[in-house]
Amino acid sequence: FIFFFQAEDGIRDFCLSRGLGDVYKRQADIKLGEVKNSISETYEWGYNQIGSDNQDAYIRKLDINGAEVWKVYYDKSSADSRTVQCTIDANDGLWAAFVVDGGSYDTTYIKTYQIEVEPFKGSLFTSYGSGGGPHVSIIAKINPLTGKIQKATFLPARMQEGNIDAPKINKNWRSATNTFKVQEIKVVEGNVVLKAVSAYHPMDPTSAKNNYVFWKEAGASDADCKCWRIELELPPTLDRITRMRKLTASELEVK
Repeated sequence: FIFFFQAEDGIRDFCLSRGLGDVYKRQADIKLGEVKNSISETYEWGYNQIGSDNQDAYIRKLDINGAEVWKVYYDKSSADSRTVQCTIDANDGLWAAFVVDGGSYDTTYIKTYQIEVEPFKGSLFTSYGSGGGPHVSIIAKINPLTGKIQKATFLPARMQEGNIDAPKINKNWRSATNTFKVQEIKVVEGNVVLKAVSAYHPMDPTSAKNNYVFWKEAGASDADCKCWRIELELPPTLDRITRMRKLTASELEVK
């Protein structure tokens, strides 16, 4: 489900409901999908529902016989997280798209928990940004041997331009950071290609190293979702956007 929240001047932000996990207290892995590599090893992904109000992203690897090789929970902080998509590249490398609803200084936060050395260093956006509540994406290269994050970047939408860690400039906003949710991920000729939905206001391809710039060619949001449907491409270094275009409703269904 998608709920809308008034921002200002009639612009509405959206964030995603947690579904039945908000109603029923439970602790269970919720599988959202799976993919196989070239030798029929399987990667499953989803989230673990903790009680009534917390979710932790996970990926699980199975060998060709279905036996578990590893299972990694990427976040055990108070922030909600989910693994929403995974894909395999031409070299059997594993890539994942996560969503999180806030930042955290906890050592079990997704940015600092199941990682190799400084995976966010030099990336396009190195943090969630100021605020909390809206869902933003994290794109990550995963070590297929261990499940740990090797390289990653945050991908947010923002209510204001500039440094994404700057405080919000309008007291009526819930958060300076806004929702940006990747729904599809694939690797094409080495580059990471994403399809995503963005609340106000999507990033421009010229955005660089935490300096957020509004998309100059965004135009009006789509009337059916009050959002922007976007395809964007990043190099494997995840330090810039190399291509970006607006999608139609027939090209991407908002989930």
